[in-house]
Amino acid sequence: MFIRLYNYLTFNLFLFAIIIITMKKLPIVMTFSGHDPSGGSGIQADIETLASQGCLATPVVTALTAQDSHDVIEFKAIEASHIISQARAVLKDMPVAAFKIGMIGSADNAQAIHSILQDYPDTPLVLDPVLASGGGTQLGNEQLLHLIRDLLLPHTTVLTPNSVEARLLAPEADTLDGCASALLDRGAEYVLLTGTHEDTPHVINTLYHAHQLLESFTWERLPHSYHGSGCTLAACTAGMMAHGLDPFHAVHEAQDFTWNALQLGFYEEKQERATKPMQGHHKKSGDACFKHLKEFFVENPDEYDLGQKITVEMFNVGERVNVAGATKGRGFAGVIKRHGFHRGPMSHGSKNVRPPGSIGCSATPAKVVKGKKMPGHYGNARQTIRNLEIMDVRPENNLVMIKGAIPGPKSGLIFINKPKF
Repeated sequence: MFIRLYNYLTFNLFLFAIIIITMKKLPIVMTFSGHDPSGGSGIQADIETLASQGCLATPVVTALTAQDSHDVIEFKAIEASHIISQARAVLKDMPVAAFKIGMIGSADNAQAIHSILQDYPDTPLVLDPVLASGGGTQLGNEQLLHLIRDLLLPHTTVLTPNSVEARLLAPEADTLDGCASALLDRGAEYVLLTGTHEDTPHVINTLYHAHQLLESFTWERLPHSYHGSGCTLAACTAGMMAHGLDPFHAVHEAQDFTWNALQLGFYEEKQERATKPMQGHHKKSGDACFKHLKEFFVENPDEYDLGQKITVEMFNVGERVNVAGATKGRGFAGVIKRHGFHRGPMSHGSKNVRPPGSIGCSATPAKVVKGKKMPGHYGNARQTIRNLEIMDVRPENNLVMIKGAIPGPKSGLIFINKPKF
């Protein structure tokens, strides 16, 4: 009886451990896009968007750019062979749930990406055909357009062109409806045609499928253009499909997310201390320069105005909040201090007092297993302390008193938010 009870408990504990590990796995989205040093579009926008969607982004860089928040000054496409190497290394090691393509960079890169997509015909693909920058710099030639039509569109689940890109990809069409029909004929399963570049009082996005107009979405036209909004929309659509949503509902959720994103700034600083891209970003919004910027998703964006100050008045005494921040950095540390390893024998000639031991595998090809505990940077990792109680709120000083441990050093930057449930 004791043995049976022990086996039963062991099995249930093992099953519980499997469930916990499975719950922690994030859907993986591979993105092909260019690097944006201004941080507003491309790979950077993909990573931030997918992280906020609860996905893991595995970025494959297709081009290096010199750009600010207004325009691309110049770019250099990555070699096609290196793009294949980047993607294959990840695909052999991790289960990718969706693909997202942005800036391709060259015709050779389009062929390289096509060679990868051929091996994963059942994995959904979101294609954002970035053919020109927001400032008008051309990022693709006629040969690239030809390869997008012939090689990539047949693999595309959701295509997200703006009106300018749609006309370039379907020059034979006379209307935007005709462009969408032509793109569906070339193999795209869904076409979400965005209306940000049209001269209309509102932004009208239209979704097409099976040669039918499924739905039109009308959004208020904002007074400025927003760097990276197309990348955010496409990446969010890919993230939603990686979570299992069908394309129709993924497009719905992605548009809500893109529209409802709110950027907060903290610690006003002199303009000359900010980088050139950030100076342009703040100038476009007509606000002061801030040292820290963070984007949040909000349920009701109409409740906020551009330039509005958010203070501690939004919190109440007795409320429970989550506090996130970076833990104290403690420099480089060995495995004993960093992971709690035991030392080796201290006897003369042991030569194994503090070494971490072997890190490789007895396999071909040899590799280091992901998550291997080794020496490295100790601390300075993001940590969230949940369910802390607010003890006092002082609006006159913009201070909030929270009971409990707060991650990070004194004067560190933290994020306080209310739990979703």
